[in-house]
Amino acid sequence: MNLNIKYRPKTINECYISNENKKKLNRMIEKESFRNMIFYGDVGTGKSTVIDIILKSNQFKKTKIIKINLLLDKYKKIMASLINDEYNEWKSKGYNVLILLENLDLIETKTRVQLNINVFLNNITDNSLIFFIESNNIINIDKSVQNHTINMLFNTLDYDHYNKYVKSICNKENIKINNDIIEKLFVITNGDIRNTLNQLTALYLCNKNITLDLFETVFNLPSSTVINNIIKNIINKENYDNIINNCNLLYDNKFSCNEILLNIFNMIYNYNIEIDKKMLLLEKLGKNIYKVSKYSNNNIDDLIKVINKLYNIDYN
Repeated sequence: MNLNIKYRPKTINECYISNENKKKLNRMIEKESFRNMIFYGDVGTGKSTVIDIILKSNQFKKTKIIKINLLLDKYKKIMASLINDEYNEWKSKGYNVLILLENLDLIETKTRVQLNINVFLNNITDNSLIFFIESNNIINIDKSVQNHTINMLFNTLDYDHYNKYVKSICNKENIKINNDIIEKLFVITNGDIRNTLNQLTALYLCNKNITLDLFETVFNLPSSTVINNIIKNIINKENYDNIINNCNLLYDNKFSCNEILLNIFNMIYNYNIEIDKKMLLLEKLGKNIYKVSKYSNNNIDDLIKVINKLYNIDYN
């Protein structure tokens, strides 16, 4: 079972996009009023899903859909002639043509590819040829192209909406998950819902009860329990041998010195201790992470040297 496939929206109203976009899109579908459009926004914000839903609407029942991925060199070189040939062939059969362009934002502005698109947009004045452009960054699409299109922004979900969505899926599937793990998923996926559902599927297949240990094992993250023990002992000047043993444990589990230090830094940042003490630790740790990253061999000896410096900080 793949949660991404199971919960892929079938209608615009099911999509996790802004209410404003839902109203605009539903109105366009109802009136069959789609023209040249740019759908833009970060990865995982719903662009591809929305386009798939639109292309199943009545307006495009008698339309030939041609997908062109401009990352492929062959399309860059033959795109103009390809569109001309396909357009003329399908129009002669009574079809309209829709060109779905992907990765146009990765092609420099003012290049032949972007200028060719502008020529098509200028010359076709009816619905017989429509361009849908899917883009992560509209800034890299030539203004001459943008002037001929309706441009629709897709925003990344904020954490509250993301949390609500993930919990709704987990409730339907009887998956036990807590806010700490949802927050970690949010960070790992950058709020990308499609990626999140794939990650949840991987966790679900291991166990319906998603614990922190399971999460860290699946995603090969340093154990937060072990890191917490290291930090606690450093702050309280306790059990130095235990600190070293925990460092060795993480290193033996194939985590690099830098990975461990960065996770210690992130956990200290959220640690509930006096702000002055926290700032001292973060400042010392930050400087040493830079040194380890740039100058060291990134081995266990380098890790222990940094831990020693943290352990011996004078807070008075």
